[in-house]
Amino acid sequence: MYKKNIFRKTELEINDSTEGEPIQLSIERLLNNGEDMEEMTEKGLVYTERDLGVIQEYDIRADKFDIAIENTERVTNSMRGNNEKRRKERADALEKLKNKSDSKGENKEGGDAVNSATSE
Repeated sequence: MYKKNIFRKTELEINDSTEGEPIQLSIERLLNNGEDMEEMTEKGLVYTERDLGVIQEYDIRADKFDIAIENTERVTNSMRGNNEKRRKERADALEKLKNKSDSKGENKEGGDAVNSATSE
């Protein structure tokens, strides 16, 4: 037999809403104080002039899939660039380590010259 979940009702009500300023007061403040409209709104205006056309982000007829593909291509290209940069840095660090280890060990050219001088 399956266990049935028991749903308990609660009297707890959560209201996270805040009371906003009426539009009449904000327009009155705009006219009386000469404030800029963009300062009042966080995002600015959504509409543009008719000559400029529709903003692509707000166009309901825009093909959002094409926009998403372009953005993902940008992200993948930047990630590829970062990966290549890291590979180059690692290769350079490895080369430096190899050069340091070669300089600390016997120098083949110097060792041959010493051995050839002592053998004669």
